[in-house]
Amino acid sequence: MIHTHDEESEPSFARPETTSDGASKLCPQWWKALGPFHIARPLTVGIVHGLAGSAAVALLVLTTIHRPSWAIGYLFIFGLGTIAGMMLITAAIALPFAYTLRHFERLNRGLAMASGMLSLSFGLFLCYQIGFVDGLFLSHPHWK
Repeated sequence: MIHTHDEESEPSFARPETTSDGASKLCPQWWKALGPFHIARPLTVGIVHGLAGSAAVALLVLTTIHRPSWAIGYLFIFGLGTIAGMMLITAAIALPFAYTLRHFERLNRGLAMASGMLSLSFGLFLCYQIGFVDGLFLSHPHWK
């Protein structure tokens, strides 16, 4: 005997309601407008920044842990905490941009230009400091 399943015989709570475009009615409207890139980008930025800046601290603590199972547990908890912290900081920095984009479009453009110029200026300063003052690009580097 072959068992068939009629979709109409399922109770309405067993399947999510969808709109004509196939999106679930349970999701907020702003969530439907986001693509996978917009959802994954903050997570990726948090992972990269969190792990890159914290590796030295994690390795220093790992030298004091003698049991491998505890060391793996420490790395797991430390990694999750670092990623979550960086995601929260990234979200907090992005809030003014998200708010002004919706309510003050000219101010948003000004904030975007100012943050871009600040980032570019800081990057150029670091290149000059490391490359020329500390001598990375010169024949005699001055390492401290």
